Amino acid sequence: MKENLNLVALWGVVTSTALGVLWMFSTFASASEVSDIKYMLLKQEIRDLRQAITSEQDPRLRGYLSEDLQKAIDALCRIAPDDRECR
Repeated sequence: MKENLNLVALWGVVTSTALGVLWMFSTFASASEVSDIKYMLLKQEIRDLRQAITSEQDPRLRGYLSEDLQKAIDALCRIAPDDRECR
């Protein structure tokens, strides 16, 4: 009887582990998907910063936005050096 209980417990552990691994691979993004997401977000941030720079009246704030734009372009060039922003 105790052997059956151990076998059931072992089967439960194996099944739980398999289900956990399956859930993990179906839930988490792959490295390439994360890179694509970062790329899209940086491109959007660059567009938003350019729009903010053109509509900003305060030269001091425009300077800060320009610095932020350059940092965003630098970050983009680290993950996508072939992008047209990096040429």
